[in-house]
Amino acid sequence: MTSSKQKLIDHLKEHGKDRSWSELTKKFNPAGGDDWARVTARMAGFNSATKQFNVQNKIDWTKHKKENDRFRKEGNELVNRVLELEREIKLLADVKEYSPSRYEIPLPTQKKKNEATAIVQWSDWHVDEVVDFSTVNGMNEYNKDIAKKRALKLFENTVKLLDSQRSAVTIDNVVVHLGGDSIGGYIHPELQQTNSMSPLQGIFYAKELIIAGIEYLMEHGSIKNLIIVTSRGNHPRLTPKMQFANDYSMNLETFLYWSLADYFKNDKRIVFKIEQSELAYLTVYEKTLRFFHGHQIRFAGGVGGLTVPLFKAIYRWNANVKAYYNFMCDKHTYSTPTPDCQVNGSLKGYDAFAVSFGFSYQPPLQSFTLLDSKRGITIKAPIFCE
Repeated sequence: MTSSKQKLIDHLKEHGKDRSWSELTKKFNPAGGDDWARVTARMAGFNSATKQFNVQNKIDWTKHKKENDRFRKEGNELVNRVLELEREIKLLADVKEYSPSRYEIPLPTQKKKNEATAIVQWSDWHVDEVVDFSTVNGMNEYNKDIAKKRALKLFENTVKLLDSQRSAVTIDNVVVHLGGDSIGGYIHPELQQTNSMSPLQGIFYAKELIIAGIEYLMEHGSIKNLIIVTSRGNHPRLTPKMQFANDYSMNLETFLYWSLADYFKNDKRIVFKIEQSELAYLTVYEKTLRFFHGHQIRFAGGVGGLTVPLFKAIYRWNANVKAYYNFMCDKHTYSTPTPDCQVNGSLKGYDAFAVSFGFSYQPPLQSFTLLDSKRGITIKAPIFCE
């Protein structure tokens, strides 16, 4: 406590408030403000009425001062908020009054469209298999009638996708990848117990559906040339395990594809590419495309999923024949696990096997990819089958 304050307190204790606060200020602290003596006395607990010092007075004064300080702080905050709101209102007024510049956007010039080729994947139909909705928690159901219904929707939506892209590019040529597993076959004992048809009956049924699809494309798809690239699946095989040297001769899909080629042999717009090898190659716009079923790629789940084994396989194959892009089926999941590979979905959809292994649900999908003659792969889209 300063000496001037102590002298004021001593004076008040001895003489009381014997003059005005202003006079007491001039006497003990001339440099202080007019209210210095009164404030100092109250802080010390002096009561002007009783002319005495006590603790309660000091406490009351302290509370009063704290409340005043709080009110002053809140008042300052409110003032600052009002100032902020005034600035914001001014900014809003400026925005409202702002007159933007107007830009004239020229109409597109009528120039020749790029040429593009559509690559469509039809695979993993498993037309002979049955999925009971009770075995997949009601998430899917499948049988030969549903297979037909989905196939017809697939053909319809394939043409719709072709038409939707023709506003930007010219599409005269279409590649259909018949990627395999048109039937489930008898490769597992349970399929022998649950399939709705024998493998041979299934192949005949798949042939009917594929013929209907090709004819629909040629009639409604405005296609000049249709190239059909085939890949044998692992399900239509006639051997307990996949074989290598003679797989083409031990697989029902080999005969399915040759039978289809014979059926359309008089239509010069349709060309079949049927390879004995597991890998099929097609060059479009000087770019090499690789087609394969996908049973060659094995993975056991893991964090990376299909990406790592697929990347390794493509790397090994590229050492012999460098491919610009790859088209794969088999895994029943529409996806692009690597930048240079499109994996097809399935017509069959979610099944008990997928439930057991915890695979993510995906509706029946097939694949549509657009290869632009100048820009390369531009569009990757699912074809919905329901």
